[in-house]
Amino acid sequence: MNLEKVFKNLVLLNFFVFIIMMVSIFFQPDDIAAISDQLSLGVFEAEGRETLAIIVILILFISYFVSLLLLYLFINVGKYLYSFYFVFNFLFILISGPAIFTSYDSALDSLNLTIEGAILILLYCSPIKDKFIRQLK
Repeated sequence: MNLEKVFKNLVLLNFFVFIIMMVSIFFQPDDIAAISDQLSLGVFEAEGRETLAIIVILILFISYFVSLLLLYLFINVGKYLYSFYFVFNFLFILISGPAIFTSYDSALDSLNLTIEGAILILLYCSPIKDKFIRQLK
């Protein structure tokens, strides 16, 4: 199997695992939801900062979906946008306070992070990096 096909399949798999993770939020057990409601929001706990958290989450979602599309099409800016998403999502998770997961959520998150790591490795340390020479028209 050629590397380009593997890369595109990883991008698609990353998208589908993320969608499954978002859908699984709606099927969270009641006890997990009750505990989650009691947890701190980290730096977003102060009054008025919930809006900031929502704005940051929207920016991360948009950058994530746009970067996946650009990566799939091998458009150069997608490489940098995906890296931006990865770093800022990591920082957002660090400052957003504690989280509680079911074993299913934890497994999906681990799978998603593994796929993201594989995409980053292919982006910067494989011959795939040479495919990103086209620019947006």
